[in-house]
Amino acid sequence: VLLGWKYGECVDEKAKTHPQLRMYKGLTEKEKEIYRWPIRESLRSMLAMGWNVDRTKDGESISQQRESEKMRKISQASQVGMMI
Repeated sequence: VLLGWKYGECVDEKAKTHPQLRMYKGLTEKEKEIYRWPIRESLRSMLAMGWNVDRTKDGESISQQRESEKMRKISQASQVGMMI
């Protein structure tokens, strides 16, 4: 999709179409569940290994969120330094 691919009745590399490229909201509930299960299991495994999973704010990219977190930590560290 990022490289211009879209849904089409058949695979066509020139036209960049593929029959398996469909919007998630266009899938049936059964098809959606097929994709949900491995995601849930992956998240469970990551949490069991001690990872943290944070939700981004709507419309915010991961890089924007990380930058915000860095700035918040710097701010918190400077406030702690002022207290000492």
